[in-house]
Amino acid sequence: MGPTGEIMAPLGPLTIESAAQMFEEQARGLLAGGADVLWVETISAPEEFAAAALGISRAGASWCGTMSFDTAGRTMMGLTSADMVALVETLDHPPLAFGANCGVGASDLLRTVLGFTAAGPRRPVIAKGNAGIPKFSEGRITYDGTPELMADYAVFARDCGARIIGGCCGTTPEHLRAMRAALEATPRGPAPDIDEVTARLGGLSSASDGLGGAAAGRERKRRRG
Repeated sequence: MGPTGEIMAPLGPLTIESAAQMFEEQARGLLAGGADVLWVETISAPEEFAAAALGISRAGASWCGTMSFDTAGRTMMGLTSADMVALVETLDHPPLAFGANCGVGASDLLRTVLGFTAAGPRRPVIAKGNAGIPKFSEGRITYDGTPELMADYAVFARDCGARIIGGCCGTTPEHLRAMRAALEATPRGPAPDIDEVTARLGGLSSASDGLGGAAAGRERKRRRG
């Protein structure tokens, strides 16, 4: 279940109640189709995340929810990783697990995951990064992340504290096979620092992690193929 595509009030026309009704309708349809757990992703506004929780609660379903952190360590509507950790605990019907998906590259997403774990979340963390960086070529969008890069990303994600690890845009069965094989073959290690991550996966899209701390890692100039 993705975002509605509308801007939430008071900046836009969509109220929490209207959005909740949309999410409830989707939830009931998915449950009727046999879904066991609902998955909400690519959300940028806390109000829309809350509306999803409200609508899904009315359908009586369990869910997981992720947001996309793609603007200097924040979502499009300004939420930080620490803000999201706090947000999920305010909901009457919180997700089973929460985290980040999509965004602007594996290194940025893992920096967000490190932000989640630093805030001491009570719920499992999700990491669902894109397979590299999107490129427009010959009339279509392609992603430059190889299965080997996604395998490294998956191991880093686990060591950063994520307990549910997947791929988002550009991820193929080949990527997923490589990720699973790497997770099964590589012993769990300590949480990496962001410089270790960028050395393997490529630079960050910005120096800011959204939390106001010192800039970490290097900004993106080139990435490993």
